[in-house]
Amino acid sequence: MRSVALGMADRPCRGSRSPNPSATCAVVPHSPAVVKMAERTAHSLKGIAGTIGAGQLENVAQMLEVAIRDDLPPTEIEAILTTVRRSCSVGA
Repeated sequence: MRSVALGMADRPCRGSRSPNPSATCAVVPHSPAVVKMAERTAHSLKGIAGTIGAGQLENVAQMLEVAIRDDLPPTEIEAILTTVRRSCSVGA
């Protein structure tokens, strides 16, 4: 089963028993449909970033899209996702 980075909007994991209720879904195995949805979400983020002229975000969103599509190891996907989150920060 493929692994995919989720929690792009920093939503808490559903059904998580984590002592930290704000813990996010990071890298977990999912069905091909969920993997495709994550890939499309990264693609949409890339397009929006390009439209508004956020070049750095556009580049890292493309890296995330490719990482998900190519089924890179979870640690690599998480590292790219961290960069996406930083690029989305105000003043980034």
